[in-house]
Amino acid sequence: MLSMHKLTVSDGYTYLTRHVAAGDAGLSAGESLTAYYEQTGNPAGRWLGSGLPTNGGGQLRSGTAVTERAMTAVFRDGCDPMSREPLGKPYAQIRPGEGRHAVAGYDLTVTAPKSVSVVWGLADEETRATIYEAHTAALSSMLRFVEHSVIRTRVGAAGCRQIKTRGMLAAAFDHWDSRTGDPNLHTHVVVANKVQGVDCVWRSVDGRTLHAAVVTVSELYDALLADEVSRRVGVAWSLRDRGERRNPTFELEGVGEDLLSEFSTRSEQIHCAEQRWAQEFTEQRGRAPSRTETTRARQHLTRETRPPKVVRPLRDLLLDWGNRARALTGLEPVDLAARALTGTYSRPLAARDVGPEVRAAIVAQVLEDVSTRRSVWSTWNLGAAALRCSKPLCLATPDDRLELTNDLVKMAGDACLRIDDDTDMGRHRVGEECFTSAELLEAERTLLHAAETALPLGVPALADRLADRELNDLAEDQREAAKAVLLSGAALDVLVGPAGSGKTTTLAALADTWRLMRGDVVGLAPSASAAATLSGALESRCETTAKWLYESTGDGASRRAVRYWTEMAALEDPAANAWDKRARPTDDATLLRRTRSSGGSGGASS
Repeated sequence: MLSMHKLTVSDGYTYLTRHVAAGDAGLSAGESLTAYYEQTGNPAGRWLGSGLPTNGGGQLRSGTAVTERAMTAVFRDGCDPMSREPLGKPYAQIRPGEGRHAVAGYDLTVTAPKSVSVVWGLADEETRATIYEAHTAALSSMLRFVEHSVIRTRVGAAGCRQIKTRGMLAAAFDHWDSRTGDPNLHTHVVVANKVQGVDCVWRSVDGRTLHAAVVTVSELYDALLADEVSRRVGVAWSLRDRGERRNPTFELEGVGEDLLSEFSTRSEQIHCAEQRWAQEFTEQRGRAPSRTETTRARQHLTRETRPPKVVRPLRDLLLDWGNRARALTGLEPVDLAARALTGTYSRPLAARDVGPEVRAAIVAQVLEDVSTRRSVWSTWNLGAAALRCSKPLCLATPDDRLELTNDLVKMAGDACLRIDDDTDMGRHRVGEECFTSAELLEAERTLLHAAETALPLGVPALADRLADRELNDLAEDQREAAKAVLLSGAALDVLVGPAGSGKTTTLAALADTWRLMRGDVVGLAPSASAAATLSGALESRCETTAKWLYESTGDGASRRAVRYWTEMAALEDPAANAWDKRARPTDDATLLRRTRSSGGSGGASS
């Protein structure tokens, strides 16, 4: 797994030297990194990246130990780590209060799956070294991909054109445990925001592309690590569910849920905080949070719930982990680790060994993956899905993994509809090609047609007077929006407004008035929790979209009903087609509600 956050010139440098380089412990004022490494026995950071030979007069090589002086030169001053000559323009000095921060670098945190960390922490010394070698090998291959396919800089007026670079300048720091002392093999790779373009001029990294590629790079590391571990020791892998709105994790078989739970106390802290946040979000807004909102909240909660970390030498951690495992299971730690190492060795595949039928099946999974998550997707999205879907295949080399992934992405892209403007390739960013599918465009046409389709309204004058009477308690803007929906006569309406604008209150009044005017109300939501919240607000039966889709193939639809979707995104290809077959022939009306990121109060449109 890979996570990323920016390091600012001021606070970011302090975080780097006092936390990342010091095992997240936090150095006290005046304490040096050298003293920390000597005291704890933890390894010093090391320099990485193809950009190293262009720095330090050739004195720096991959693996050279990172000194505090060199870190200061690169990440605080934007200079050569050895000669201290400026690397291009100095970091921007942004005045306080402007709301922006100059970026000194990017912290890429690469973490092994929990089952791998548990086996690494409980195994004998030889197996532990083998797993660490697999982690570092996967990390190196991942970083080569980042340098070749992701890291870019921009040139021209206002940075209008993207070009390749001569490699990155990065410092890597290995950490062994989480903030709560659980086994958590991970490496911080801090990439300097200084790169030399192919024109030999120093500039900053194009951060937009780096952010866009994070999920793809994360999936690549997971796949590469699985390959590396499988080639070195006999193991088997399987997907494990992580709950709603989160991708399953690819974990080692033979590591029981009891061990994973015992050594996931930090994850459990974050999960509990996230569950409380999601419940409050749903109660306040009448809908479940989106995947993007959940990801952002998880990142915030991770920072907010961070406990102080006590750094201990690895030998002390190993002893503690063994005692905890022994107390939990009554078995010896090495025996518990051996359970995961009984998988049979299978012959790793070359990319050419994956035949056309298997490739076609994987591409079908890729297309289902991206179209279920979003209505428009990029090449980066296709890459992430291709890696997720092909991960169970053990490949012989990193080059084979990349070759197969590139082939799958091309096949999937050819099966999609390209919808971005590719006429000006000079302004194109790598990986940002935009795609959709014919099915989604057809679903869109279905919805647009429904918005233009009139339903029998009854006596307009009576409906208008009834709406005025029943909606009298609403605020003026809410009343206008609700009345527009009730009297539109369209088969499909959309209620749009920012969070806190009163959409749930408006929906409740709409539901009450609709029952008096026309008939039943059925609420639909993308999750069970959101359906429960919507049911309470509407005082009406509410279901998940998936349940409705499953049960909507018969003749059980009630005539003259109104259906509420809590999010427009929930009514995509399958839902739109099912709605077209079920709701429209019965004179049902449908209202889609969507939260707008900012702006005025809720408003209705057909």
